[in-house]
Amino acid sequence: MDQIFPEFKEIFGNKFSKTAILLLNEYPSAEAISRLSAKDLDKFKKKHKGTRLNKISPAIAKAKVTVGHSNESTSFIVKTATKIILSLTEAIEDFENQINKILVKMKTPLLSIDGVVKISAATIIGEYNNFEGFADAGKLLAFAGFECSRYQSSQSDYHVENS
Repeated sequence: MDQIFPEFKEIFGNKFSKTAILLLNEYPSAEAISRLSAKDLDKFKKKHKGTRLNKISPAIAKAKVTVGHSNESTSFIVKTATKIILSLTEAIEDFENQINKILVKMKTPLLSIDGVVKISAATIIGEYNNFEGFADAGKLLAFAGFECSRYQSSQSDYHVENS
């Protein structure tokens, strides 16, 4: 993007929003973006319900005067990259939806802890194999490295807290 439309980052920021990715997927060059009409924007909005168009007008204006340059190969690369991003985003959303369904069925008390969101709860459950194999909470804490330990010899008695 720095070569073909450097102003794009100024408009959309370093992390491209869904709108930015969808825009680049359909219009993969500054030249294509600069030619967008009001009719094109309406079609884009209808096709991608829920996308915010407030940054597209500034993108069109900047595309008309960009210092960037592109050709067929760079446009192809942008289009391919955006397809990959959209595909991965969809796969991640599907994966997260599946995790949420499983967590609802499990009725895990982890979600009642402040700051533990669904993906964190799923990660904890996965890391600790749904807590199977731990006879009690003390063994789980020791495995996680959070249990106070006591070391004793005939001459000394030590209490060590791991955290």
